[in-house]
Amino acid sequence: MTAMHRKRLRAKRAYDRHYRRENIMSRHRDRAYYANRRYGSPKLRAADVAAAFAKCVSCYYCGAPLDDRTGTLEHIDAALGNNPANLTVACQPCNSGKHARPKSIWLKRLATRGIRHEDLPKSIPVQRRML
Repeated sequence: MTAMHRKRLRAKRAYDRHYRRENIMSRHRDRAYYANRRYGSPKLRAADVAAAFAKCVSCYYCGAPLDDRTGTLEHIDAALGNNPANLTVACQPCNSGKHARPKSIWLKRLATRGIRHEDLPKSIPVQRRML
């Protein structure tokens, strides 16, 4: 590989990084691609991911404010797979921490840590539901 070829390759990679950072639908395509790799069928489209991000302005679990760059695609119930009704947006800590746990178990865990969320079960004391 010549020096000129390496220089062109670096420039192309820099352009690709900038394009992906600035182009929202490109990011949605990437998110759909990785969800399809993990969960298989039915196949998600970038439009399904864009719809999920358009509906949510805060984390589904803890209520933290999100935008298109800080939000991550979340499957509410891992067993349902890529169903568009099963998609939401969550912050990175909630998405990583939840893994494949059911929603109710994850919300109880958030409540015991003192994180407020409007969907918490009523059986949890009010003091635990408030920050």
